[in-house]
Amino acid sequence: MTSEIAKGRREGGQRRKPSGDRIAEIIDRAEHQLLETGALPLSIHAISKEMGSSRALVYAYFSDQRELVDAVVDRAIERLRAEGLDAAISAGSGSERLLAACDIYLAHIVRWGPVLHYVMRHNPRTARLSPAARRTRAGILRLLGGAMRSELDLSAAETMALIEMLVAIPEELARLVRRGELDLSDARATCRRLLLAGMESLRPVASATVPHLSAGLPLPLDPLAPTSAAAPGRGRST
Repeated sequence: MTSEIAKGRREGGQRRKPSGDRIAEIIDRAEHQLLETGALPLSIHAISKEMGSSRALVYAYFSDQRELVDAVVDRAIERLRAEGLDAAISAGSGSERLLAACDIYLAHIVRWGPVLHYVMRHNPRTARLSPAARRTRAGILRLLGGAMRSELDLSAAETMALIEMLVAIPEELARLVRRGELDLSDARATCRRLLLAGMESLRPVASATVPHLSAGLPLPLDPLAPTSAAAPGRGRST
């Protein structure tokens, strides 16, 4: 294997690309393959074939497939941060942070594709993410999750579940935009509306604003049951 790796490093002769360019090209090919298949694992053979080289060249820069997937994820995270994610999750209420972050994520997927979605679908456990990805995830949960938890009075587990559920909204809308079924501006407006509806449905409501609780009236368990009908055993003629 050592000799094959050395051979891979020498491929191209005088036209050999700088290592930075070669690494970027390999990540490009891996990202493209992931978007084409929507699944892991990656095929190192297919990547090297597209590059017109041997697998040894890929392994010269990435020791295994996991390291290559980490590089794809890290690139996606770098793009999100460059697009303003850090600022979005750092200021405002929980709702404001969520809206700003999801708007950035939606536009990100439209431009670059659902790379993170595909990876996390097959790699759900944070322990298998790269250190950089784990740090970013922890920061997002601390800043965004903390604000949402405070605003909605949720537990940590409930907040985590809510974020995972609501993130599916920009992912699905971005998919429709990429397929040409929805305009980006309409997708952004729809995303905002759905996120706000989801947040409002969980916002704490004071008991004084719920008439049937303060008045001591029964709450029908069956939403189709008539509320005006006489209760059994009452109001019957004898």
